[in-house]
Amino acid sequence: MHSIRIKYALLTIFSVIVALGIATFIGVKSIRKLGNDDADQMLSLMCKTGAMNLESYFTSVERSAQTVASLVQNSLEDMPLDQLGNQVENARGLFGEVAYHTNGVLTYYFRIDPALSEDVKGFWDVNLDGQGFREHEVTDITQFDTSDTSRLVWFTVPKATGKGVWLPPYNTENLDVLVISYNLPVYRKNQFVGVIGIEIDCKTLDNVVENIRLFDSGYAFLVDADSHMIYHPAIKSGQKMFSLPKSLLGENTPVQYRFQGADKKAAWLSLSNGMRLYVSVPISEINKSWQETVWRIVLASLVLLTVVSLIILRFTSRLTKPLRDLSEAVRQADSENPERKADYSKKDEVGILKTSLAHLDYKASHDELTGVLNRSGYELLLSSLDRESTYMIMLDVDNFKTINDTCGHETGDRVLVRLARVLKKHFRSEDYVCRIGGDEFVVFMVNTEKTQHDLVASKIEDIRRELYESNDGMPSVTISAGIAHGSDFSDTTAWFEEADAEMYQAKQRGKHAFGFSSDHA
Repeated sequence: MHSIRIKYALLTIFSVIVALGIATFIGVKSIRKLGNDDADQMLSLMCKTGAMNLESYFTSVERSAQTVASLVQNSLEDMPLDQLGNQVENARGLFGEVAYHTNGVLTYYFRIDPALSEDVKGFWDVNLDGQGFREHEVTDITQFDTSDTSRLVWFTVPKATGKGVWLPPYNTENLDVLVISYNLPVYRKNQFVGVIGIEIDCKTLDNVVENIRLFDSGYAFLVDADSHMIYHPAIKSGQKMFSLPKSLLGENTPVQYRFQGADKKAAWLSLSNGMRLYVSVPISEINKSWQETVWRIVLASLVLLTVVSLIILRFTSRLTKPLRDLSEAVRQADSENPERKADYSKKDEVGILKTSLAHLDYKASHDELTGVLNRSGYELLLSSLDRESTYMIMLDVDNFKTINDTCGHETGDRVLVRLARVLKKHFRSEDYVCRIGGDEFVVFMVNTEKTQHDLVASKIEDIRRELYESNDGMPSVTISAGIAHGSDFSDTTAWFEEADAEMYQAKQRGKHAFGFSSDHA
């Protein structure tokens, strides 16, 4: 019994390990998903916040340029062309005031189309040192074809499109500074006059993007429509990153990619001027946030497993006591002194098994050929069953002697084995199948009410059909059966005799039939 106790403990501990393993696995999967989902939400939220800040800044620049353009255009409507120079100077003063209140303005300009005036060229004011705007020599537009939008884009594109446009980053002429610009066409009585524009030093954008950070080493970067880096903490401003992963330029967000040997995840948003803002964080930092929780769960599981194991080992002896009692009961049943009994009277599974062993010995109570209960087993059951909730079904094989005589006793035995198998198949595991002699069988269908007449009839019909329609190489057989419910009888003898009489009447009616005692009451 010592080995049983150890096996029981090991089995229980193994079950606990499996249960904890499954629970831990499910927990890890859930926590991992939750951690990744939270990271995605934080990335998206941080990217959205940064994009809103940038869009707000771009909007302020657009409004500054639009304010100047609107005032200039209104003043030009009724102005004679010989006063164009005065209006340009007025625009310079207005632009200076507006640019002073607009963060990051590097230059502003109002350039006149040479086709309108060869004398008035406009102006270009620059603030390189932060000390104020100063007039700078303007580009000679007459050297360019203003209908060619591939060159002098700050002038030709607004003229061609007739609306305000943001231009991709470029190095402004003569200053060697990376800028982005917003440019608006100006008209006088539907005639193109020129272009008003503001150039923004990209370092202003760098300052905004640089402050967008997530986790310990997350960062943001800004890319234009041509994959040029406007800002990236690891790349020089204006340098094109030729190894930019294709996934970063796709339509999905967030995306996973690899950069400088590290796996990263990034969320992105397109901006109104064609740029893309990315907020990126190493996947290792995302994993770190949920892996710490996982390790705490694993540690708690190990502690719990240790405690449970100690409890199991402590009480194994007590838990296996019923098994020891059962073993003692079996030993005493085989001993020369059957009066000795194990001291175990509980109504649990072990108690039931002990009681069963006290009344039945398998070899003595089971039919060797068919494996069902034999006459001895039948008699023990008959005296112990609750008649009030049991149907007795008596049946035998029609013309069984003829089968033995024509096909041989071996075939006859196979017919009986098949009959026993079919009976066990169609009745429940709690029902009892008995062979009481020759080809005669009795089935006790327990825990049934007399009103379940149709259920019993249905089972008999299924059995008769399977036996008759058999295609296993053995002869088709028919059976006759008599059925009686124990609640109709005061003793087992009358119960048996009534079932036997009903079977006899079924044979008298031509065999291959069955009858209920209640039908003749």
